[in-house]
Amino acid sequence: MLKEKLKMDKSGVLIIRVLIVYLVIALIIFLPTYIKNKVEKLYIITNDNIKIKYTNGRWKKIYNSKDYALKKFNLYENDEYKGKYKIMYSNKLILIDDSGNRTNTNGNYVAYRGSLKLGVYDLITDELSEVDKEYIEKALIKLNLPVTYNFNHFQRVYYDIDKDGILENVYCINNFYTDDTNEKFSILFIQNEDEIKIIDKQITDSNGIYDNKIFSIINVFDIRKDGKLELLYREDYPMDNSDDSCIILHNLSKNKQIKNFCE
Repeated sequence: MLKEKLKMDKSGVLIIRVLIVYLVIALIIFLPTYIKNKVEKLYIITNDNIKIKYTNGRWKKIYNSKDYALKKFNLYENDEYKGKYKIMYSNKLILIDDSGNRTNTNGNYVAYRGSLKLGVYDLITDELSEVDKEYIEKALIKLNLPVTYNFNHFQRVYYDIDKDGILENVYCINNFYTDDTNEKFSILFIQNEDEIKIIDKQITDSNGIYDNKIFSIINVFDIRKDGKLELLYREDYPMDNSDDSCIILHNLSKNKQIKNFCE
């Protein structure tokens, strides 16, 4: 009886050891792939010389061309998906199809790749209207600025930001080079019905315009395609023709800055 019991105990230990070996082998084979798949990555390249990437909660500028050169990216023209292409970059995106044919691009192109999805929205904009003037007046009064509609830069894009079935407007205005008022400003704001939400602002006078930055809207994204829209905008010093402008990513749904790529 004792011999049989010892034999059974040894068999049980042997089975456990075999199971442990199989478990270790399975971890060696499958764990790296699992960890790789769990890494959240997104690379975004645009025709506006924007090169940024996201890795597990951190946004950075892309400086190394190995992150994009000759790699296959999803491509949007405005808000229209155009398929997958290998890309290069020389002032603008260069597309390379599966046959090796190269195409230079002009216009609003956005290329992306990674484990995260990306929606790209068209920058639909109109001329300044009487309705726009009402919302702009509210924004200027909110910031204790004189009311004016004389701008050297005006952008208005509109989307259903809060998914209530009503379009909200995003305005970008500045009057740095106008003569009708000494107060100079560059302002980004959201209009949601009667509410004005300031995204960013630069306010100065005629003597300070070269020391303050002006804004311009570049793109509107839906990162992850979760319905929450993100605004990508640029801030530049007047008369600065260099490529060293600041790029800022902003959550429109929460009206909260995600990343200032100059910091």
